[in-house]
Amino acid sequence: MTFEEAKKELDEIVAKLEKNDVSIEETKKLIDRANVLYEVCAKSLGELKGKFTVLRETMGVMVEE
Repeated sequence: MTFEEAKKELDEIVAKLEKNDVSIEETKKLIDRANVLYEVCAKSLGELKGKFTVLRETMGVMVEE
């Protein structure tokens, strides 16, 4: 699952929860799913941050030389 797919599904879950017309059981299921999707997003962002750090360090070395 991509970051974009996870974010889109998270947005849909938030919209459902904001309507306040879901049962307690459905709310629990949606929150559980949202937690999984959050982890997907956090992992993707963490990987991206790592790539930027490497790029920044590489560019810093190139600039210093």
